[in-house]
Amino acid sequence: MKEAPYISDAANCLIPTGLAEMDSISLMDRIETKYVVSLNMIPAIIGKLNGAYKILEINQTRVFDYHNVYLDTPEFHFFQQHVTGKYERYKVRFRKYVDTGTTFLEIKTKNNKKRTKKVRIESQLSEFNTLSFDANMFISERLKGRYPELNPVLINRFRRFTLAGFDSNERITVDYDLRYSDDTGSMARFPYIAVIEVKRDGRKVFSPVSRVIKDNRIHPCGFSKYCMGAAAMKDLAHKNNLKAKFLLLNRIENEYFRSIYA
Repeated sequence: MKEAPYISDAANCLIPTGLAEMDSISLMDRIETKYVVSLNMIPAIIGKLNGAYKILEINQTRVFDYHNVYLDTPEFHFFQQHVTGKYERYKVRFRKYVDTGTTFLEIKTKNNKKRTKKVRIESQLSEFNTLSFDANMFISERLKGRYPELNPVLINRFRRFTLAGFDSNERITVDYDLRYSDDTGSMARFPYIAVIEVKRDGRKVFSPVSRVIKDNRIHPCGFSKYCMGAAAMKDLAHKNNLKAKFLLLNRIENEYFRSIYA
């Protein structure tokens, strides 16, 4: 789906910036804070930022399509690491930036200090969902050969716009229209939520967007796009650990429809 008019209008109210400037605050080693809100709250949140952020614009486009293919072991080790609260956990994915045509193989690591580190190389899956020699070497070196049987297990598509602080060293992403599928034909979708992620280098700085979110009585909420999609579609061990997250999504969906039909 294309973005709802209110999302497009909110994005168009912000001052644009280019990819080069945005890459200067890529924050590949960072602290992340996530919030899950009703999709129709986004314009109100953006409207209260008072010019504190600029928005990424490429070729007059501000809302972009993303396509992730997540890898995991046959036992879904990475899923299990996350839902059981392991201190060190990984995600491995191919991410295609649909609007630019660029694809990266990315590995994300979260450690016991709650820091997230991301490394990546340009690479893509073959048409037979196989990994190249360079991709296999990259994964083996980064994960120290511990997970030799990684295969594609989940496809995730979503829409995103990205903000950068004028005075705060922050990168803000807003993801919505989350859609999932796999090679069995299973599908899932979370159409009424938006996931706001505040990324910073760890220093305590004033965060205008965090203040606006707090003023709206929205609390931080860990949300893994991979784990939520996998749990929605597959019968996996420990998926009930995410029950509270699914109850939250149901509540947000109800709020969305109440506001639409009020």
